[in-house]
Amino acid sequence: MIGLNRPFYRGDFMQNELISLQSMGVSEAQIGLLASHLARAAEFVWLTDPSIPEALKWMHSSLSKNLIPTDADLLLDVVTKNLPGEEVVYSEVGYDSCQSHRKLSKVAGEAILIGGMIYESQLLGLSINLEEAKILIGSQLGLDQNDAEGLVRIAQKHGGVQDFLFPGVTPSDTDTPNLASYVVAALGGQPLTSVRTLTGVGGLRYDQDWNFVTDFKTFVKLKVTEDKRYYPGIGIFYLLLKNDLSAFPALAHAMSIEQFKQKLSEVENKQFQGVSVLCSAFLPSWSEMKKYQDFTSPKSLALAEAFHSPAYEFAILLETIKNITAGQVDKALGEQLDILTEKLNYLWSFNSTIHLPWTANMAGLSNDLIGKITNSVGDYGIRYGMGYAGRSLEIRELAFGNNRKFPLGLAGQAVYVVRIYKESDCFQGSYQESPLKPGDNLWKQISKLGFMKAGLTLLEKHE
Repeated sequence: MIGLNRPFYRGDFMQNELISLQSMGVSEAQIGLLASHLARAAEFVWLTDPSIPEALKWMHSSLSKNLIPTDADLLLDVVTKNLPGEEVVYSEVGYDSCQSHRKLSKVAGEAILIGGMIYESQLLGLSINLEEAKILIGSQLGLDQNDAEGLVRIAQKHGGVQDFLFPGVTPSDTDTPNLASYVVAALGGQPLTSVRTLTGVGGLRYDQDWNFVTDFKTFVKLKVTEDKRYYPGIGIFYLLLKNDLSAFPALAHAMSIEQFKQKLSEVENKQFQGVSVLCSAFLPSWSEMKKYQDFTSPKSLALAEAFHSPAYEFAILLETIKNITAGQVDKALGEQLDILTEKLNYLWSFNSTIHLPWTANMAGLSNDLIGKITNSVGDYGIRYGMGYAGRSLEIRELAFGNNRKFPLGLAGQAVYVVRIYKESDCFQGSYQESPLKPGDNLWKQISKLGFMKAGLTLLEKHE
């Protein structure tokens, strides 16, 4: 990957941006932290789309650096035999995945998914072959039967960390702000609309045509058949969706999987399209925090997980199946499966604001600094929300800094505040605001259904 040499697109702070950060109470040390983060993020910005032939050179270099020669050669051969068309279109606002690189990465990612489906079918005792795996996911890739063993190996070794396929991002047009502007806007409470946020403070994702939230079953089906992305464990989910347990001899008498399968069959099909998604750090003013200083609570809400793809949940199922087929009993893993079984009733954002495609190690480019940038006494805030059907729901987590000396007793405490925007599905204009407490109905619904489902259910009722 190459960095850019034009300051407008790099992560450098301009003088007015530095003044803005200083006025918000951000220390010199933290400004340095932000600058270092942006310098790393800028390495993944491509000023212009390089074209398919140039992107193929990038693919060759990336695979060679990150995979053993046999695996690198196999994936490059697959990509070369299945080259996509030259045309690329940037129709989003902000930074979009660099399209030529993305097209090649989609081919390689689809091949890894095929290998993952074969591998996970073997764990279940089903053992589908390459052609059957292609049919299962609706793949049209030209592959040789001899590729199967290598693709299985690659899926096992690299399925959970496919950073070598990350395409980087390209400004949608010449009016796209630089990365530093995204940081300052977010911390000032006005996160810019973006497709791929690399700034480490989150943002607002508002894509009417493609941004939607689904139930777990629909999420899995779309990832496999439309997005064709492999998460370790997603093959097991998909195969369990399409078959009765009797089809899997390796799972005979596995009570925990029977319960999981039963719960999966009960999941209600839900899909919300055109959802705006907000997950962003910001620095609240003291006047805002002071207003709610009497409503701090020792209890906390799990809000951030609503803005991640469920990679961890897929991995739990994979590890559970591996233990069952090996005849092992892992109590801790069993407890995690119970938690996952309950989470099947949640809703999941298909394209979250803090999600980067293909990455695990580089996910921090979009979320590492959320909740870590503070003012001079350590205060910070995080905005979580979703907008739908002309309305928005936002929960603001306000954290009083550990260095706050006054008022006494507030240091290290936190409070949640609910905002409802009745006339905007992108968190603008007038709103109603109130503290959120553990006994409140919304708190209970979030604890039971997860934030995404609780919030969208509330918004849906007021269509």
